[in-house]
Amino acid sequence: MPSARARIVARLVSYDAGSRPLRDVDALRARVARGVPARRFRPPAALRRAVRVARGVVGGASCYRLAPRDGSSGRHVVFFHGGGFVNEITPWHWLFVARLVRAAGCTVTVPMYELVPRARAREAVGTALAIVRALAAERPVLMGDSAGGNLALSAAQAARDAGVPTAGEVVLLAPWVDLTLSNPEIAAVAPLDPMLGAAALAEAGRQYAGDDDPGRPPASPLHGDLSGLGRLTILTSTRDILHPDARRLRDLAGAAPGTTVAWVEEPDVVHDWMLLPMPEAGAAVARLAELLSRPASTR
Repeated sequence: MPSARARIVARLVSYDAGSRPLRDVDALRARVARGVPARRFRPPAALRRAVRVARGVVGGASCYRLAPRDGSSGRHVVFFHGGGFVNEITPWHWLFVARLVRAAGCTVTVPMYELVPRARAREAVGTALAIVRALAAERPVLMGDSAGGNLALSAAQAARDAGVPTAGEVVLLAPWVDLTLSNPEIAAVAPLDPMLGAAALAEAGRQYAGDDDPGRPPASPLHGDLSGLGRLTILTSTRDILHPDARRLRDLAGAAPGTTVAWVEEPDVVHDWMLLPMPEAGAAVARLAELLSRPASTR
């Protein structure tokens, strides 16, 4: 049974204006037409009391780097934030990354990647690969939530194909791995999901894919080569319309040579629960910290 806080979050999330473009097609189109609002998406100032924060360019892309304040350097993580390829990073993302840095003693690079309508899948994956290539000496773990999970998996596939060294560790949080949302099992989950709408996400996916097929790589890594990726860790939940495709990814990747899968399924909590203010999120961060303390399965 979900915690009391998880049940409260599920009731409140449908009132969140920021996530409305992810569940309403008209709001999505209006959001894309307006473009990214003139806001600052830098980490909240309070985070600097908990972790070290620096901004720079990695692989030609603007990135932030969050690291332990004591100067220690554990594993290096590249974290791609979610937002349906139309929304910028949120304070919830920053808080999650800071908690992970403190719990795992890791360093996290967070790319500020382009969004729709400027972004297209082929260029976005190329930029992600350039970031991973620039950090290859540190053998980074690739991680992302939702749309960022799409980018993390796509970047892992691209790095494997290009021979770019990584940690052989991919962590996907409520990942969006098939942009078409054509899995017939989604229909049964849709009435339970207060945050995401299949029609709105499919529209965002079509725009992000550009001239490419939204149901094939580089837009939809679920349908790409899943072999040789090392350890793939998937965190998902049953009130998330992306859950059926996460299960498909688990099954396909688990059968692929050179890839092993760790599966965490949280019942009856909403999409991106590991970022939100609930006890289940704290347990997820602890689990990820434990994973990052293990030796890398370097690929």
